[in-house]
Order: sequence, then structure tokens, then C-alpha cells
Amino acid sequence: MSTTLIRPDGQSLTFDATPVIGFQKTNTITDHPIEDGSLVSDHVQKQPDQVSLTGIVSDSPLGATGEYRVQDALRFLNEAGLRGELLELESRFGLTGNWILESWPYDITQLQALAFGITLRQ
Repeated sequence: MSTTLIRPDGQSLTFDATPVIGFQKTNTITDHPIEDGSLVSDHVQKQPDQVSLTGIVSDSPLGATGEYRVQDALRFLNEAGLRGELLELESRFGLTGNWILESWPYDITQLQALAFGITLRQ
């Protein structure tokens, strides 16, 4: 199954390949001493979940056509990121929502493709 980002208006970006998807769940724990008898869990704050993925888009992947796929992918990410849109993420782990693009740096490859290093925060 491929990895797809879906904008609120229904536009989607499906990556040709996503060799890496990383999920990060974190807590912030107090740096201050805890009184005796207090529950440690009272001093922990759950942070928003984060997903980082490497997504590759090319103009001519297997089974797909479209000479402007690379430009369309970059336009999709720039518009969604700059507008702060809530995205849905569909991957082999299911469909989850309420993700915001935190960063979307990209490398231009010699194979007429873009490799994105995307970070999403929920």
C-alpha cells in the first residue's frame, strides 16, 4: 500500500515510494523535585504525536503517468503547508487525520524525481 496525504478539499498526494515512516510519541516530564506522596503522572505532559517520512515522487513511476507529477507534488505540499491545512495520512497503518505539515524539505535527484523529508505534527 502506498502513502497518501489528503487535503480538506479532497486533493491528494500519493508518493511513489515511502521507504521510511517514523512515528514519535513523547512526554515532557517535570525538571522540578516532586513532593513525597505525589503521583509522578501528575507531572507529565503528553506532547503532540509526530510522523516523519521520506516520500519519493517521480514523473514516470511504474504504473502511473503524468509529466508534471513532481511539480504537482511540490505545489501540493507548499500550498498545504503555507495554509496550515489539516491533512489526513493514509498508509499501511490505516487512515489518520489532523496532521499539519511542520516541514517538507526536498532533494532533487538525477532521476527526475523529488525526495521529500516530511515531518507532520498532530
